[in-house]
Formats: sequence, structure tokens, C-alpha cells
Amino acid sequence: MVISKEDKPDIESAMIVEKGNKATLYGLGSMSDKKRWRVYEISLNDRVVKNKTFFEKDAVFPGIEEVNIEGSTTIENTVVLCNRANEKTRRNHLLFWNWKDNIDVKEITLPKTKGTAGMSGLYYVKEKDLLLFTASEEATDNAVSDGEIGDSFLGWISNFSTKTAQAEFTPDGFLKLSAFDKAFEQQKIESVCMEKEENTSLLLHLVADNDDGRSKIFKVRLTL
Repeated sequence: MVISKEDKPDIESAMIVEKGNKATLYGLGSMSDKKRWRVYEISLNDRVVKNKTFFEKDAVFPGIEEVNIEGSTTIENTVVLCNRANEKTRRNHLLFWNWKDNIDVKEITLPKTKGTAGMSGLYYVKEKDLLLFTASEEATDNAVSDGEIGDSFLGWISNFSTKTAQAEFTPDGFLKLSAFDKAFEQQKIESVCMEKEENTSLLLHLVADNDDGRSKIFKVRLTL
């Protein structure tokens, strides 16, 4: 069943938080509309599900013109979120939150692409101190409407924990996926996670959501 745009919580990202012997999965709404501020908190120990929010619906994120949270991950005790650009609000941002105080918002400038590449997913590889992210082009001028799909990208920031105090970010790597395999053409890649580290490479999973009610998962190997 496809949930209507007016009713869906728009869960765009997920992250696992480990505290002691307890692991909790969080599914975050995009916060792009009044019904999309929902957060599902799922205890992986006892499978208890709670419905909550992280921020008030009138929360202010300095420097962000239109809220559209599409990626989430954690580094130590800090939550890192990404806010997606579109063809009107062309800036991508990383948001840093320590679970209780104000959010620290910083711009991340992606390499120039044919269309506007909006960040769509995050994953932090602790073993490599590497922030992975996905981005995709979509011909829309707002955070809610769908549009024609363009290219998708996989990027990363190396030594990320040493750079979190920077005022802004640029990627250390940024790959157009269709340049490596035509299977990625017209695929809106929405996020990334790592299955395992293999010697000098990472085995990753990429997921595509093409706004037609179906999803695709790609398994790729990234050698840095």
C-alpha cells in the first residue's frame, strides 16, 4: 500500500544508537511538513516501539530555508543529520545535535553537477572515521513535490571526527554512480549503509526510491 503524501510520516532515514548493552533503532521523518516530524524509536533488545519527536515543530534551524531531513547517523554522542537541497533552495547542510541543546548547522558544498544534487542519506564508518553520503538530482523546487530523476552520487568525507568543528564542508570524494554502471541510470539513490569492511574496500548497500511505490537495493564495493 502506498500512503498518500498528505498522511505519510515520510520516514526518510534510520540510525542505530548503542548505549551500554542497549541498541535502539530510530526512524526519522523528513520534517518537511506538519505530519513529518515523527520519529519511531524501536528497542532492538525487546522490540518495543515508541512514537516520538526530536524537535518541536516550530524549531529553528539557522541558515536553512526549507527543512527536508533526508539522512541521519551518529558519531560518538552526536547525531548528524543532512538537509537536502532542491532547485530553489540550492544549499545542502549537515546538522549536529547532542540530544539536548541547539542544533549546529553547517553548509556542505558538493561538486557542480548538471542539476541540483541534494543530499539523501548518511552513514558513519567508525572504523575508518569516514562519513559516507548519497546525493541525487530531482527536478523539484520544494521539499515535498516529486520531480524528474537525474543522476545519483556517492560521496565521503575522510577523517570526519577531526573536521566536525569546521564552519563548512566539502567532500573528499564524489562519484557519479551511472558512470560506473548503467544500472544506476534514472535511479534516485536515497541512502547508504555498510555491510562489512573487506581489506582495503567497503561492501555497501545503496537503496533507490523512484517515487513509483517500488524500491531497489544495490550492493557495491568501494575501494578508497
